[in-house]
Amino acid sequence: MTNNINPQKEFERLLPDAISNACFSVKLPKNIIEEYSEMSDKWAEDKKTFGHHYAKDQNNIHGRSSNGHNAQAALEHQLGVKFTEWMIGSKKLFNDPDLRPIGLEIGVKAFKAPSNAPIIFKYSKYPEIIMCRDANDKYLYHCLGLFAPTYLNYHEFVCDSLVIDPNLLERGTKTGFYRIDKGVPFKTLNDLKKLVEKKWETKK
Repeated sequence: MTNNINPQKEFERLLPDAISNACFSVKLPKNIIEEYSEMSDKWAEDKKTFGHHYAKDQNNIHGRSSNGHNAQAALEHQLGVKFTEWMIGSKKLFNDPDLRPIGLEIGVKAFKAPSNAPIIFKYSKYPEIIMCRDANDKYLYHCLGLFAPTYLNYHEFVCDSLVIDPNLLERGTKTGFYRIDKGVPFKTLNDLKKLVEKKWETKK
């Protein structure tokens, strides 16, 4: 992070244009909302039994679970494929790419506009699709694109101070990413497949 940039203010400055230039926006249909709400609540409850940090974080895990799973549902709706796994246990305690079930080493990260920057794993090994929940409609998601690991790991694009949850910050595995203008656009599953075949180039 450069010394003369305030990460939170830079994130808030970039957000309006990032949403305006979103690859696509998806309003979740009622049937998907009902299905994912029930499954997400169960997933969050079950996950509390796996590790003390999940139990300690129980006040926030429901919110993150709902937002993350709704973002994945929106992406599934756009791409016309299912990839969400509701598995709880040792396999899902690892940092596995969300789209691996459909053969793509790509993750999905969601955040809530207008003030919460995306929270990502430190030392990302694979690209992430970043989905933004609309500030006025919690079932409307804007896709900001596919973000290369070179951006996600670039020290001037991330900052731990963007992690609002003190329990998450204490664990030291996550950081905040504020350069939400760096996404590569896509609209279809074929677009994604072509992108992951390309060599990523970082232009700062």
